[in-house]
Amino acid sequence: MSRLFLPACAVLLLGSGSVAHAQSSTVFVGSSTSSSTDRHYFVDAAGGTVISGGGSSFTDNVTDALWADYGQTLYVASSIQNRINKAVWNGATATWSLLYSAPSACYGLGLDRTNHRLWVLVGSGSSELHCVDINPSSQNYAQRIAETTTLSGPIRERWRLAPNARLAAVPHLLLQGGSLDIVDTDPTSLNFLQIVHSTPVPGAAAAFCMTTDLEFSKDSRWLWLLFSGAGFARLAVLDMSTLSWIDFNPNQAGNQSLQVLSSTGSSLSLSPDGLVGVATSSTTAGDAVRIQIDPAQPTSSVVSNYTGSGLSVPRADGSSMSPTGDRASLASTPGHLVGPSYLVTLNTTTGQVLSNVALTNIWNVCTSCWREDCPPPVAFCTAGTTTNGCTATLEASGVPSASASSGFTLTASGVEGAKQGLIFYSVTGRTALAWGTSSSFLCVKAPTQRTPAQLSGGSVGQCNGSLSIDWSSYIASATAPLGAPFSAGGVVQAQAWFRDPPSPKTTMLSSALEFTLCP
Repeated sequence: MSRLFLPACAVLLLGSGSVAHAQSSTVFVGSSTSSSTDRHYFVDAAGGTVISGGGSSFTDNVTDALWADYGQTLYVASSIQNRINKAVWNGATATWSLLYSAPSACYGLGLDRTNHRLWVLVGSGSSELHCVDINPSSQNYAQRIAETTTLSGPIRERWRLAPNARLAAVPHLLLQGGSLDIVDTDPTSLNFLQIVHSTPVPGAAAAFCMTTDLEFSKDSRWLWLLFSGAGFARLAVLDMSTLSWIDFNPNQAGNQSLQVLSSTGSSLSLSPDGLVGVATSSTTAGDAVRIQIDPAQPTSSVVSNYTGSGLSVPRADGSSMSPTGDRASLASTPGHLVGPSYLVTLNTTTGQVLSNVALTNIWNVCTSCWREDCPPPVAFCTAGTTTNGCTATLEASGVPSASASSGFTLTASGVEGAKQGLIFYSVTGRTALAWGTSSSFLCVKAPTQRTPAQLSGGSVGQCNGSLSIDWSSYIASATAPLGAPFSAGGVVQAQAWFRDPPSPKTTMLSSALEFTLCP
């Protein structure tokens, strides 16, 4: 075993690069039908098939569902059983168990990845946020370790935790005379568990309005709130960086919300960047619209009706967007309180139907949830320029898996032709140290491990060489590789090194890549 030990620590330099990354297409569907064994399904939205499902007490009256551990775990909240249930997912079947018994109905779920905590709104009519420890190695596992005490009074049901887990948006259910409350959920904050901001929702005070749904952008910058009244649904968008509402009509006094449906809304889903959303209506005919906002020029925001292009989604509900935002799944139930329902998956840009899966004996499908992906690999750091003007870029293809023995390849292209080189990696983070007096930077922290040396191929003096290795295969066959044993969620940084004799250090380095391991 050979390791390359190199010094550490400096400022990061951002670079560019492209990666190929497989995306999940598994969608969980929950319902509220009758009895105490409501049906659920796991659906392959890409293949258009049901993977598994059926009646279960663990999925009775589902109010929300949330994937964690990069698709290995699913949490489900119940408003009748007053509990959070946990499913371990192996790609084909789910193994269910009880996680947390609450004193009252459970509404909505929020994940704090950093602190291994799960948040849930508990109570009907007098609600508080409960924080549950989900670290299996903790002595407090599956126990409530914190809760708010200032939310009781107004009826609350829909809410969301920001992806950075520092703040929660908890609006009043009845918005006429009510407000949106922002709660501090950062355990390191002096205001932990306190309401730190309250604001009326634009356009919700003029008529009887109810909170329908709300979503955060992945960077926690934008909060979308869909609210409904008699014969309309409107959208309000809060800029979390300034805690100010976007004004969709500056010609009218005050901040104005955006009308998105001419009937009562039922659900909302949002793209990762927070600029595109899908809203549905659960009327008999059903409705689904695409909303694209322009924060810089809000009057340029556009609402497009999918159903106008032929999409049929009667009693549409349970909207859920893919992690990449290019697809959305909508639950639709043509019959009144009778199955089947359908999970319709469409292209969010064009509205083209990609699959339509029948779900037997299920209705009131208010929840669907796309299985989360590992984050795509991220390119960082600046590649050095060789004496022949080559700048080597490290890219990846396949899925970085902690368990697979092959299928994830690292490739450095644009390498000096006919030169010896190798790819090395670290599990301790990024850096950006000058590589002697050359234009290269060492981008990964020590200790590092080298993979086997290889020739770049190509022609001398040209930039047509490359270095490539199936990283998963190397890890599976190596003796005690750095970082082993690997597990889902582990983060790896990689970079390529190759000979360039005329350069100041006689060698050069590529750009770098950081990737998170999937199950």
